[in-house]
Amino acid sequence: MGSTAIFFDGDNLRITIRDQGWLNRLTPEHIEKVIEDKWGDPVGEATIFINMDNSEGVKQGQLYGDAGWKVIHTPKLTAEGKCATDGYIFLAVMDAVKDPTIKNIVIGSGDHDFLPIMKYVRGRKNLLIVTPTSGSNTIRKVGECISMHDLYLNKVGDEASGMGPFATIFKNVFGDKT
Repeated sequence: MGSTAIFFDGDNLRITIRDQGWLNRLTPEHIEKVIEDKWGDPVGEATIFINMDNSEGVKQGQLYGDAGWKVIHTPKLTAEGKCATDGYIFLAVMDAVKDPTIKNIVIGSGDHDFLPIMKYVRGRKNLLIVTPTSGSNTIRKVGECISMHDLYLNKVGDEASGMGPFATIFKNVFGDKT
């Protein structure tokens, strides 16, 4: 079993994948392979937190579940559609930090709500933050940060552009030449 734990905000991931047209290309297997290549260590656990109150969420949950990811349903709690996804991810990351077999933690979300947990993880475990775009300067100061676009292109670490939306604009204007 590997020593890397992945925790993704499924709604952020789904919206980014849909908006970029990557529905059949940025798969759970692709994400795991890129992360495994980064640390040379297989993924030990991968969890996605999804609101499955709609058909898109159900399909995404099935896709990730079939790939062996743990799927946590985060139901709507308010009339505005707010979920407790961030809270679930916080708790799961805290458990992973306490687990001596976990060396690497990947948090897939660009929410600034995660800054305290990201700061807590840094220095205790290797941390990689995957954001829908290139991430804010604040998030990038906390740990290594890549965009989902870089993840899609298999670019992690020194290869990552950190340009998220700019690379996407380039791709949309000039084609897939990146």
